[in-house]
Parts: sequence; C-alpha cells; structure tokens
Amino acid sequence: MIFINSERRTNKDIPNLAIAYAATLYRSKVINLNTMPDPGDRIYDEKENDYVLSVQSRNYGHARKNKGEILSKYPNASVRTLKGILDIQCCYSFATFDEPLNIATPFSDNFPFPDYSLFDSFKIFLAKWQLAGWYYPRIISVL
Repeated sequence: MIFINSERRTNKDIPNLAIAYAATLYRSKVINLNTMPDPGDRIYDEKENDYVLSVQSRNYGHARKNKGEILSKYPNASVRTLKGILDIQCCYSFATFDEPLNIATPFSDNFPFPDYSLFDSFKIFLAKWQLAGWYYPRIISVL
C-alpha cells in the first residue's frame, strides 16, 4: 500500500496529518506531491496493488487526476481515498470518492506518534524543522 498526498498548492510546510497517522499505522510509504510536486510521475515508480489518496476540497481535482493516471498505468490496481482519523485539517475538510480506506478507530493519544520518515519529502521537512523554519505538527486529544 502506498499513500499519496495529492498536490494542494498551499500549506506545503505542513505534513498531511491524516496520512501521517494512517501511514504510521500501516507502515506504508507516502508520496507527498504537495510539499514535493516534482517529479509528479514518481507515483508510478513502485507498482502497488493498493493506492490510497488523501482528498480535501482544495485538492479534489488533483486527486481525481492522480487516480486516473494510476489506473491508466495500472488498470488492476485499487485506488481508494482515506477516510477517518481526522475530519479536517487547516480548515479544509477531508473528502472521499469511490471506495475509501476507512480507519474507524477514533483518534486518541493511544495512536502511535507519526513517523514522518515514511514521507518521500522527509528530507525537506527535516531540514526546515532543524532550522525552525516550519512547525512540527502533531495532534493531542483534549478531554
């Protein structure tokens, strides 16, 4: 399984938290087309049976395009959208189309800390975090 954070052209400095937690739970790679849009064709570098896209209102068109491109290259692949963990990030709600990968477990402090090294853009994040140029995001549950 590979998670894909489709390009949003905004908030390139904030990792997609829904994908960060899901990828950590599944120990799966994340292709981050938002922070690192080029080369965009790297979504084909590794043939997978299951691709999971993160979709928000601001990247719906890009996610649909990514789905079409994946299916044209790998017609037997499953391309789903991520549902669960978070409903919203940066005031944009998450959306789904077709059959989602539904993570029904509600978020809690029992979730493992996100493993951002699963993102192919990790070196960019790390460099910015070490220079205090970008915030290091995480979620905590508040009772």
